[in-house]
Parts: sequence; C-alpha cells; structure tokens
Amino acid sequence: MNVKFRIGHRPDSSENLQAFHEHLMSTFSRVSALWDARFTNEVNLVLDGTDAAVDLTPALRDGLRGAVHYGPRYIHHVEDKAMFDDTLILELDTAQVEYRSFVESVFPVLIKEMKAYRGIAVLYKDLERDDHNAIVDLCGRTGRDENGRDGFFRLSTVNYAERELCRRAFSLTPEEIVKRVWGKVELAQVLSDGALIIYTFDLLSRDQFLRVDPELREMLK
Repeated sequence: MNVKFRIGHRPDSSENLQAFHEHLMSTFSRVSALWDARFTNEVNLVLDGTDAAVDLTPALRDGLRGAVHYGPRYIHHVEDKAMFDDTLILELDTAQVEYRSFVESVFPVLIKEMKAYRGIAVLYKDLERDDHNAIVDLCGRTGRDENGRDGFFRLSTVNYAERELCRRAFSLTPEEIVKRVWGKVELAQVLSDGALIIYTFDLLSRDQFLRVDPELREMLK
C-alpha cells in the first residue's frame, strides 16, 4: 500500500527561500528514517518563474518518494489560498517502510521543521481525485479555501492543524480540539501551537477509512 503525506507551510515574504530550503534539507538529512545515508550530493532548487521545486526522491531511503514545491515570496499580494503554499509531498510504500514508526517519529519532525500549518495522510489517492469536483463546488459556494487554508474537506487518520487553521476549520483552539477527541483516538496532542490528531496508527480498509471523517467531526462538535 502506498500512503501519501501532504504538508503545507504558508510562505512569508520575509523568508529567504534559499535559507529556508537549506534549513529543510539539513534537517531532513539528519532524520535517518527519511534520508538515505548514501546520498551525499546537494539537493538544489529548480526555479520556475516565481516558484521553485525540488525532487527529493534520489535522496530518500528505499520505499520513499517525495518533492517540495515552494510558493512565491516576493509578490506583494498573494491570495490566502493553499495553491500558494510551500508543499512537501512524501509517498511511502508500506511494504518497505514501517508506517507506524514513520507517523510516530518522522511526521511530527516534518511538521515542526516546515513550520507547517496543515498536514494530512492520504491513504486512498482515488478518493482525493474523486473529491476534487465536490471541493471546487463547495469553495465556489462558500468563498472559502475549504481544503486548504480554511479547512479540511476530508479528515484522515493522521491530521495536523496549527492554531489559525483550527480556528478557521473548527472554531476551536488546538487545546479544545485535543480535549474533545482525548481518549477516543490513538493520539491527540498540542504540537508546535497546533493540534496533532492520530485517529489510528493502523492502515485501514477503504470502508473503515470512509468512517473516519464523520466520526472525527462528531467528536469535534
């Protein structure tokens, strides 16, 4: 089974892109469960207009693929939407990488070092594709970035939201979210001024996974 992790950071015009990239690469290279110790080359930015991208796959351990896309920083006005995020995407082959260990030890480090405002595990990529039209329709009706800066269209087994996203998505603080789900999920904690919610460390069947979003939303009422 392949599981995708998507982690987003709001770019700041005061951030130096090269320095932020070097910080991430330095941090990632010290995470043994992520980085291939045999890789000794530099991971260089590839500029694309106002954006930049990096293919991480050559530097990652067997069973992992990944990339970082950096959003624009020097534009005077960028809409408050996830399409302008710095986005880290990692795809994990559970036949080669131990999923629970990755979620426990690597995911929180990525959240912290990316200064992320959101993070999520995508267990079924076909659901992500199927949700696309419904997300576009909902955003059109509400005027909100319903699966980005303003909310989660489908909560997963692994979710992270920093304080502002907690407010926008659930009208709750991270502390209130943790309190509401405490004892009902496998892990709930305040992390980097946000809420980390691990519904389960298990890999769920599709039918089981479809029950996660409504159950979490019921807990958060």
